Amino acid sequence: MNKKKRILIKLSVCLFVIVFAVLYFISPRQIIKRTVMRYERDFTIPVFCRQVRFEYDIKTGSYCGKFEISKRQADKILEKLNYLYDRSYVYFWKKKIMEDKYAQILDSTILNSTIIWNLLLESEDTGEILHNRKDIKSEGLFEESWLTEADAEILAIYNIYADKYLNYTLYQYDGKERNSFVTVYKNKQNKYYISIKYVVYTELEDCGGPNLK
Repeated sequence: MNKKKRILIKLSVCLFVIVFAVLYFISPRQIIKRTVMRYERDFTIPVFCRQVRFEYDIKTGSYCGKFEISKRQADKILEKLNYLYDRSYVYFWKKKIMEDKYAQILDSTILNSTIIWNLLLESEDTGEILHNRKDIKSEGLFEESWLTEADAEILAIYNIYADKYLNYTLYQYDGKERNSFVTVYKNKQNKYYISIKYVVYTELEDCGGPNLK
């Protein structure tokens, strides 16, 4: 093999690696991992799932995506979301008594930068008692009607955003708000889906969250 062929092969390999890296970086799975929990980066969609639709606004960074998953994958996602919610909820309430002298000894699972709310839970007026919402309809849940289906069973809706109210997080305000809405549901054909809406907006704009009325 002459020198020119060796150089050509090396260039081809380098080009392939670069193209693969770029495609991997802009894949929905990696975009979701970098944005939904932008500091912890410990949530994304499964490796093997069917992309139904993914719309990404390159100017704003906002996107909507819907993916078909298996029941086993849905169970694992729900387990993960519940864990993240519990972690965030414990942190959210413990932060009320945080002081500088305690910041360095707090458990890493408490000192995180992301807050997660389970939107299927609603607090009653008295006693801060949480109960499951019974009146959420899947049809018209989002402005993007394709994110859910009519008469679907909503298994989870989570609102995820960075904690901007405490000094002990990684959050740095840049003039933009960022909200994620993660929905897991089962349709009438017993197929499971996860839909994610990530919105980058200003304080004067609507975040486009779910209609829970």
